Amino acid sequence: MTGPASEVERNRDLWSLVNAQHTDQDAFRQWSAEDIRWGLFGIPEATIGVLGDVTGLDVLELGCGTAFFSSWLMRAGARPVAVDVTPAQLDTARRCQKQFGLQFPLIEADAADVPLPSARFDLWRRIGTGAAPPTLLPVTDASASFLDDLRQSA
Repeated sequence: MTGPASEVERNRDLWSLVNAQHTDQDAFRQWSAEDIRWGLFGIPEATIGVLGDVTGLDVLELGCGTAFFSSWLMRAGARPVAVDVTPAQLDTARRCQKQFGLQFPLIEADAADVPLPSARFDLWRRIGTGAAPPTLLPVTDASASFLDDLRQSA
């Protein structure tokens, strides 16, 4: 008999189901969007100007799902690295990379245990969960420290 599933396993199982029922079919539409959109209502980046110029920036996206946000970042001139714990989501992202001719690293890992140094990145993004909004922050000493603390708490 095995013990209860870990939070990471439950998260992976949930997002595998969500991918099968929704995000896999929706990925092409998301990847096809010409500009970055924010939140549930898809407000265009051009309208709110949250990002600014990302040309040449290294961006780490935690919890990337099908990596459509990373695809937008790449088209805007950034160098994204997309991380997700769910193999099914990353399989969808790989299919979209081929379909759209965009290549950037896709890494299967828990956001709390990313095998990359935080100092390598200019920005990092995590998807919101529950009531928490998505986060897009510059990698400063404070946010790099947060990423390191996140790793240590895992």
